Amino acid sequence: MSMSKLATLTIGGIAVPFQLACDELSQSYSVVGAGPVRRLATTISGAGLLPPALAGLDWSAPVQLGCVASRAVSAAGTVALLPSARRTDAPVFALAQLAGGRMVPAPVAGIVGDQVALEAVPGALAYQVHYYPVLTVTSSGPRETWDVYQARAGWELTCEEQVPGALRPPALKIGGATVVPALCADGLSQRYEPVNGGRGVLRMANGDALQQVRWQRLRTTISGAGPLPAPLAGVDWAAPLSLACIAPRATHNGTAPTAARTDAPVLAVPQLGGVSIDQTHYYPLLTVICDGPRESWDARAARAGWDLMCEEV
Repeated sequence: MSMSKLATLTIGGIAVPFQLACDELSQSYSVVGAGPVRRLATTISGAGLLPPALAGLDWSAPVQLGCVASRAVSAAGTVALLPSARRTDAPVFALAQLAGGRMVPAPVAGIVGDQVALEAVPGALAYQVHYYPVLTVTSSGPRETWDVYQARAGWELTCEEQVPGALRPPALKIGGATVVPALCADGLSQRYEPVNGGRGVLRMANGDALQQVRWQRLRTTISGAGPLPAPLAGVDWAAPLSLACIAPRATHNGTAPTAARTDAPVLAVPQLGGVSIDQTHYYPLLTVICDGPRESWDARAARAGWDLMCEEV
């Protein structure tokens, strides 16, 4: 395929010209997540006379990425169904697989909606239809370098496809204040563990053990890499606080408990992979006590970190 037929890279509506910023242009894809939250991650890198003009984009919000690396769907016949999230300003092209694995071009007869019709190629065993994706992605922005000796710019952009709205993790909130947007946080994570009170073991006359627990609460730890989020510095840690969690939990054979966030999705998963599991996933809303965040600094990596341990009241 000639250069004139290649798709032009677009990021947030900005076209990146081949002549200035796209020498050695490459793009790779990988799949992240599993089950219903599988999505694409992609890395684009290039070099040229000047860096791409991306400094004015708002990277705190999702952006639209017009990809330059094609993806393909296979078809046994001359009709194929393409994803709707594809570029309409870039060509759709097809290849026919012949005996021995040889690939030859297959003319596109027409496209109606997402359905592509191909002209039959004699001896074809199968077909591949290639398209250029258009993705709505999140990213922290490009990394840029400048080689002074060669007067040459280099850049790399790593993006991840936006999670579908129904499954998107909500923002972390403590005391009602939004602390960190979960999709943009640097290494943000949360874990839960039980705290049992009045726990003991009662031995029966025959020696069998009976465990007794008077009450049970949750302990949760939230940690992040990067500087401490500014809202945490002004929180009054002497009083109980509401904690709107970012890690989902699940119940079996029922609905989400009353201590669930109302500003975050509740997802019912009746089955997975054809197996009935009858789970309901929700984001907890807890009332907690906490001593405040712990902060750390890695001098070797020049990187800050913090964690926050809370217990349910």
